[in-house]
Amino acid sequence: MKTKPIPLVLRQAEALAWCGQTSWNRGREYMRSMTGLTVQPSTAGHVAGDAPSLRIAGAAYGQERYELWATLQGSKVTGARCSCPVGGNGRCKHMGALLARAAGDAAAFAVLPALSEVLGALDETALRDLIAALVDAEPQLLAFVIARSARPPTAEAPTAELGAVRMAVEAAFAAIQRMFDPYEDQEEGPDDRALWEAMHGADRLLRQSASLTPSQAAWALEVYIAVLDGVEETYSNMDLDWGLDDVQAHAFRAVQQLVRGGHLSDHARADAIETILSEIASDRGHLHEIQQLHAFVEALDAGERQVLLTLLRDLMTRAAHDFQRSRYARALAELTANDNNVSDKERETLLRASADIPALADFLLKRGQLQAVRDALQNPQLRVHLPSLSPTFAAHDQLPLLEDLMSQNLEVAGIREWLFERYVQTQRRTGAHALALAAVKGRPSAFWLAALKSVSADWNSERPDIIARIWKSGQYTSTLMAFLLSEELIQDAIQLTAERQDVPAQQLVLLADALAKEGQTQWAAALIERAAQQGIDRKNRGGYQEAAEILGRLKGLLGAAESRAQVREIMNRHPRLSSFRKALEEAGLL
Repeated sequence: MKTKPIPLVLRQAEALAWCGQTSWNRGREYMRSMTGLTVQPSTAGHVAGDAPSLRIAGAAYGQERYELWATLQGSKVTGARCSCPVGGNGRCKHMGALLARAAGDAAAFAVLPALSEVLGALDETALRDLIAALVDAEPQLLAFVIARSARPPTAEAPTAELGAVRMAVEAAFAAIQRMFDPYEDQEEGPDDRALWEAMHGADRLLRQSASLTPSQAAWALEVYIAVLDGVEETYSNMDLDWGLDDVQAHAFRAVQQLVRGGHLSDHARADAIETILSEIASDRGHLHEIQQLHAFVEALDAGERQVLLTLLRDLMTRAAHDFQRSRYARALAELTANDNNVSDKERETLLRASADIPALADFLLKRGQLQAVRDALQNPQLRVHLPSLSPTFAAHDQLPLLEDLMSQNLEVAGIREWLFERYVQTQRRTGAHALALAAVKGRPSAFWLAALKSVSADWNSERPDIIARIWKSGQYTSTLMAFLLSEELIQDAIQLTAERQDVPAQQLVLLADALAKEGQTQWAAALIERAAQQGIDRKNRGGYQEAAEILGRLKGLLGAAESRAQVREIMNRHPRLSSFRKALEEAGLL
């Protein structure tokens, strides 16, 4: 079969946007050792009018051979996967190597025809033979074949054998239990791809739910119930409680959608509701998805709704842990929020048990129970973040109460900042100044230094004392240096760099820029060298690249010839650092 040239165009920026700088850098050691590099057109998920898709693939060698692929849409990476233990999301170092190779050496990729083109050339007999040969070579593929074999009802074939559906799903789970070793494959988890294949037909029906027939709805329901049963059985048989959660969540939401759609027969609807209740009772009910839960409950009649509420109350009563109890209580509180049959006492009990502090505060504030609010928010077991309650208290015109509560918990994160803004907004400048000054004296930061300046009555007089206090502590070098630079106290910044060796590289560069503007080029060059040395001292590829980038500033400062001589002198002091030399060469500095 003759193949046409394929324009493989991947810019480094797009590759980095996908895999990140770290994977890109670490992947360089694998670039040249990769084998089996291929590129082919891809039609999977392609939409008419979109840029053509390409699939690039190859093999990398680490502790073992790893297969990897990536999909390109135009010049962007849209999906990727590697078979290494951390390559499930396609952002490992091996993927960095594949993308770097594609960006820098497209000619190394052998061109393959599109899979649709290859399969289109085979008749039915040849396709059957091919599938049989593939299953013989890779037995785990049998689960994929069986998963796709169950056909949903259509206009031409209005009924479907539900037993075939369950067999297809059970085959996928059997493959998982046969192939997955929970001790060897802990990082990747079970291979659930055959399960998604098993749900493919049901998902397609669900996307056109408005036109579902009862037989199609029943067929889809059987698929999803079989998946939920399989997850429970697999977790139980293999002593697992992780790895299939995404599959379970997808099937659970789909069953809820089928109930809401109204296409199920009475018998099928009863099965669907029983399944949902069973998942909730097994602690896999996704009760935190409140909108989804509300939409489901709205589709229930009064009796069905009461069964659900009774189950939640029973689960809350029997819960062994507080976090479980709070989950059921919160769901109950949400579902009964507009129920006139629930008393204030019962609702308050639910809100307290739910640990939904904004809802509890709103409930108590509406009833004017201010002391109860104080008691609730001062309960250390609630672990409430007081600043987040600002909208609730503001809605009841009770911000002074919240302010009083916060003033008793100044060491809690975010409270000083909230109080400072509150004091400023209410024209209490003295209180704001005292708060900012205490924060600067305790643990200075850029925020509090700027805040103090904004409310100081005489900043020029106050500033020297602040600087002296921070300087004397011997700590907070980065904060102090940033402050001196922001205040344009260049001579003080120079003195700090002379006294302390822990000034960060980027601040040294900023100081060098300031000195260069004043014409002090030699001082500036010395600071640039010192900043670059921090990268060299890290003794890794990233540090060498950072050092080279910093040293590149010498060209604009000293001129081409003098900067090149200076860089050579620096390199001569580190003759054994071949990676550093390479970074300098790539930056054009040698």
